[in-house]
This record gives sequence, structure tokens and C-alpha cells, in this order.
Amino acid sequence: MALIDDRGRLFGWLNLIDAAVALLAVAAAGLVLAGYALFRLPAPPVVTSVSPNRIPANEEHSLSLKGRNFRPFLRAYLGRTGDADFVRRPTPEEKQDEFTLTNATRVQFLLETPTLAEVKVPPLGVGRYDLHFYDETGHVAAVDGAFQVMPQESTGPGTATLIAAGAFRGLTADEAKIVRPGERVSSGDLAWGDVLGVGPSRPDEAHIAVLDRVIPTQVNGLYQVPATLRVHCRVVGNECRVENVPVVPGRELRVIVGPHTTTFRIDSVGPDAPESETTAK
Repeated sequence: MALIDDRGRLFGWLNLIDAAVALLAVAAAGLVLAGYALFRLPAPPVVTSVSPNRIPANEEHSLSLKGRNFRPFLRAYLGRTGDADFVRRPTPEEKQDEFTLTNATRVQFLLETPTLAEVKVPPLGVGRYDLHFYDETGHVAAVDGAFQVMPQESTGPGTATLIAAGAFRGLTADEAKIVRPGERVSSGDLAWGDVLGVGPSRPDEAHIAVLDRVIPTQVNGLYQVPATLRVHCRVVGNECRVENVPVVPGRELRVIVGPHTTTFRIDSVGPDAPESETTAK
């Protein structure tokens, strides 16, 4: 049998033009599949766990990431959860040069396997942080609230513990309800105290200076909560200080208790008795 007969058919049953069209279709399909495999965008990275997910403030740390689709050339950035600022701006009580990078800050991304990676984060202030991933095409993934930076404990060499009695001041009625025994007390990046006991809330009071007199007056709508704190402070000479404020009667400490920022006015200070002595009493 001739390869192509007098009617233009291949092996006597397939039209030559149809065969050419089919061959071109197969070749085109092969090219499409090859192009898709070559140029398709890779799957975005997915983070399933971050360890540790809580780290102390103002220290460098390495975080282990588990997930899938990790690949070379990913760029990792930190973002402050719910905050658009690039820096943490200092409060009025802090030095004006105490800025901390928090948003859009690139961190080192180290790839181990497609399911395991590591990021190294710089010293950060207290708060929750997001992780963002970019490649050459742009933003490809985000992990909201990936980890939390906790206040550092004010303990260790050069510190002491005192018992301070006083009152949390300038609280609304709802804020006064969250002050209770067992709450940690901090100021910014430093956790320096524990609430040992509280009394019933009462109207807040301001001391107004008039010439040579000080007139106590009630502040409408605000409350104070009497409390006893165990204070961890730094010994400087013959003083014990929290953020450079001496722990002495009459002084006020800036505090964060629960989610609220307020002040604690010190009325009296005493030694921290060992637990055995406290129990015996």
C-alpha cells in the first residue's frame, strides 16, 4: 500500500490535511503545557505554626516556621498588628530617641526545607506582630498576629523586691473592674510588679495647689482602686527604682494593668517578707 494514495489519504484512511492539523494541535498542546509548567506562579507560602510565639521585649530572637511552599528568594517583613506606623514612637515619659522599628521591617529569612524555615527578628517593643512575605511578583502571603512580644521581667542581679501600698488612679468605672489580684503590672516593655490585693473602688481625687495650700478635690467620672503590689525594682545607691522613679511614698508610677494605661500612687512601702513568714502570720 502506498504511503499516500491518489486521493491524498495517509495509509489509505487518514486525509493528509487532517493529519497535519491533528499533528499541529498535539504540538500546540505540548507547548501550552510546557509553558504553563515553566512560567506558572508557584503556590504561596503557608505558615501553620510559629515557635516560639511569645518572646521577651528588646532581645534578638530566632523564630521557627512550619508550613508548606517555602522556597528560596522569599523576603520576610514584620508588621505591627493593627498599626500603620513604621516606628514605635516614645511616650512622653520616655526619652525622645527611644524609637523601635516595628512596621515594614525586613528580617532575615532562612530556608531549610519547603516545610521548615527560620526568621531572625531584631529587638522589638511589646505588642503583637504580623509576618508578611514577598517575592519578585509582590506580596504573596501574610500571617496576622504571628507572635507576641511580652514585657521583660524586672528580676536578676541588681534588683530587689518591695511591697508598696497605694492606689491605681484615673480609671473609668469599667477599667476599675479589671484591677484584681494576680494581675501583672508593667510599664511599656518592663513587667515589674504583681497585684497582691485590692480594695473597693472609690471616686478619684486630685490634689490642687492653691498658693501655699494643697486642696484635695473629687474628680467626677473617674475612680481609684486601692491596691497592694509586689514591686521588683532596680537598686541605685540607697533607692530602689522602677524606670528611674524611686519607689517611695508620694511618687507615682506609670503602669499598664490589663489593657489599660494609668498611674499608681504610692502611699507606703515595706519589705517583702519571705513566703514562710507571710504564711505564719
